[in-house]
Amino acid sequence: MKDSPEVLIRLNNRVDQLEQRVFRLEHPDEVVAACTVPTPNTSDLQPQQALETPSFAQTGTVFPVVGKAMLGMAGAYVLRAVAEIGSVPKLAIVVLAIAYAGMWLIYAARVTAGPWFNSAIYSGTSALILAPMLWELTFRFKFVSPTAAACALAVFLFVAHILAWRRNLVAIVWVAHLTTAIAAIGLFTTSHELLPFIAVLLFMALLSEIGAVRSRWGSLRPVAAVAADIAIWSLIFIYSGPESSHRDYTSLTATALLAPTCLLLLIYETSVVIRTALQHREITTFEAVQAIIAF
Repeated sequence: MKDSPEVLIRLNNRVDQLEQRVFRLEHPDEVVAACTVPTPNTSDLQPQQALETPSFAQTGTVFPVVGKAMLGMAGAYVLRAVAEIGSVPKLAIVVLAIAYAGMWLIYAARVTAGPWFNSAIYSGTSALILAPMLWELTFRFKFVSPTAAACALAVFLFVAHILAWRRNLVAIVWVAHLTTAIAAIGLFTTSHELLPFIAVLLFMALLSEIGAVRSRWGSLRPVAAVAADIAIWSLIFIYSGPESSHRDYTSLTATALLAPTCLLLLIYETSVVIRTALQHREITTFEAVQAIIAF
C-alpha cells in the first residue's frame, strides 16, 4: 500500500504517453505544423529593406549623371572650336549645333529609371548647349539671323513638349520654358529684332495654355505669361516714343505693332472661356490678372 501512489503516478504518465502517441498517429499534419519553425520570406523582406535602407546605386546616381552632362558640355566646346577655325561650312555648324542640343533633349526624355533629376540634368545640359551656342552663332560668328535663332528656340520648345507629354516629364518642360524665356528676352534685347522672339514667347504661352486646358503643367503658365508680357510691354514702350529713340530697331507698321497684343489677348481669353464655360472650372487669380494685363 505504501507503493501505491508511486505506481499510480507511473501509470498516469504511461497513459499520457500512450495518448500522445495515438494523437500523433491520428493527426500527423498538425504535429508537423506545430513543430515547424516559420522562416521569413525573403521576397517579403526585400521591399521593406529597400524602403528602409536605400542602396548605394540609388544614392550615388547623381555622380554618373553629372559626369555625362560634363561630357556633353565638352562636346559643345569642341563644336565652338570648330566654328572658330572656320574650316567647316556655316550651315553644317548650325545643323550640328542644333542637332547636338536636340540629342541631349531626346536623351533626357528617354531616361526610364532613376530619380527625376536625371531628366532635369540632361535637359539642362541641352539648354546650356543651345542657348549660348545660339547667342554666339547669331552675334559673334554671324552664322544665323535673329529670325533663324527664334525659329530654333520655337523648335526646341515644341520638341520638349512632345517628348514630355506622354510620360508627363515636368522637369523637361520647366527647363524648356525657362530657357526659351531667358534666351528670347536676351536675344531680342541685343539684336533689336523684337517680333521674331515675341512670336516665340506667344507660342510658349499658347503651349502652356493648351497644357492647362488638358490639366497638364499648370505651374508653368506664369513663366510664359510673364515673359510674353515683358516682351510686348518692351515693344510698346520702345515704339511709343519718338522715331529718333528707336532708330536701331526695325521699322514696323501699325498692324505689326498691334498683332502681338491682340494675339496675347486672344490666347488668354480663349483659355479662360474654355476652362470656365466648357470645363466648368472656377477662374483663378492668375487667369483674372493675366486677362486684365492682356486687355
